[in-house]
Amino acid sequence: MKPFFLFLLLVPLAGLCQNAVVDSLQRVIETTKVDTVQARTLCRLCGELQLRGDYEKGLADGERGLEIGRRAGDREAESNCLNNIGIIYYLKGDYARARECFQHSLSIQEEIGDRAGMAVSLSYISSAYFELRQFDAARTYAQKGLQLAQPTRHLEYKKRGAEVLYRADSALGNWKAAFEAARLFHIYSDWLKNEKQAEIDRLRNEEEKKRERERLGWMLGSGLVLLLVLTFTLLRSRQRQKKSNAALRTLNEEIGQQKATIEAINSELKHTLNEVNEKKAQLEEQYVKIEDSIRYASRIQRAILPQPRLLRQLLPPHFIHYQPCDIVSGDFYWLGREGGRTFFAVVDCTGHGVPGAFMSVLGAISLDQLVAELHLTDPALILQALDRRITHILHQQEESSTPDGMELALLVLHEADESGNRIIEYAGAGRPLWHYSQGAITEYKPAGQACGGFPNEDKHYSAHRIDVQAGDRLFIFSDGPVDQFGGPQGRKLGSAGLQRFL
Repeated sequence: MKPFFLFLLLVPLAGLCQNAVVDSLQRVIETTKVDTVQARTLCRLCGELQLRGDYEKGLADGERGLEIGRRAGDREAESNCLNNIGIIYYLKGDYARARECFQHSLSIQEEIGDRAGMAVSLSYISSAYFELRQFDAARTYAQKGLQLAQPTRHLEYKKRGAEVLYRADSALGNWKAAFEAARLFHIYSDWLKNEKQAEIDRLRNEEEKKRERERLGWMLGSGLVLLLVLTFTLLRSRQRQKKSNAALRTLNEEIGQQKATIEAINSELKHTLNEVNEKKAQLEEQYVKIEDSIRYASRIQRAILPQPRLLRQLLPPHFIHYQPCDIVSGDFYWLGREGGRTFFAVVDCTGHGVPGAFMSVLGAISLDQLVAELHLTDPALILQALDRRITHILHQQEESSTPDGMELALLVLHEADESGNRIIEYAGAGRPLWHYSQGAITEYKPAGQACGGFPNEDKHYSAHRIDVQAGDRLFIFSDGPVDQFGGPQGRKLGSAGLQRFL
């Protein structure tokens, strides 16, 4: 699995690689006689061709630029050419040669004191070691790159170092360190966003205070208007009824008492309003903290899901509908590759929200270990091993344990032949497989027991071997779609309804 940060670097640049740019660079190479200009232009041309996917021409121009840069003594051009050549080898899957290029470039950058370039080369080297499954070396170089980028303001380098460090620690089983690296990665990613959000929150609070002052002013203004109206009425009454002074004095006294009462009530209301606003602010702050924490957990949970690039690369044409009930989800999908085969699973964990999300992280990491590290390829054996692992991790042999587990459907896709036909292996724990072929759906039943839960020595998972023809369709899903309610009568969709819809 290629580290994600490399594609964050390359994809935005792909739109710049137009024919006009390449033609312009080639004209510069043909007309200039200055070795330094030729070397740097060839280096740029190598990068543009690499973005267009013309790897062979890109390698040729990169090697030529490297040779001219060495002859001219242009160490910076030599370092840049080595990096572009290394990227092409990396994209071609020749990770050993890519690593050699990046290490050579690193030595030049150390010589000329290019700290930013050193941070980039170290991140590439750690990625190459990761693809070569040399996880300790990948972790070492990722730490060096992250340490080198720390004193700088280059958040991108910090994000890349944390990303590779997270994946290397995950592969080595250093879960605590992997979690910390993932946390750093998301902290760096959210830096600017958090600054903007803080400004938005500040403006929102100021606006809320302004509205509160306006409401208070309106209340005081209303009281003042009422007082003025009463006073005006009294003045007119005094002019009209000069002989009723005693009654007017009594009325004035009553008005004074009412004014004092109103002021006392207003004071009490103001005090109560301030207390309510303080409680409201406290509750809003607590709610925001809890929601931010859960949304942060959601970003970490989505980070373990297969990247769209790998899904397009390893799977035939497909669709995935992923819609969590809450911010975080107990359902997830998983992708693996081992022994020339592609593994894909849809998993439904016990519970919703945060409890389900914890189970989903446990399930994804366990499937990665069983396939990538233990090299299990039989789907039935994978489910049996997953059941034992969850039972062991959650201490479900003890009486005080909880029956938490997961249902899943696991597919093993063999390579397709020239006609597009292929063999699919399926094993299920509570979740079926639907095979649509020639206008009809065939359902393959799963084992009735979930993976995990209370230990059961009678658990047995079996695998089905299916011949899939070109144009056939396979459907695996959690219990979410069939449990949806809707329609004019508000009924549950159910398995039959979902089959009719498909």
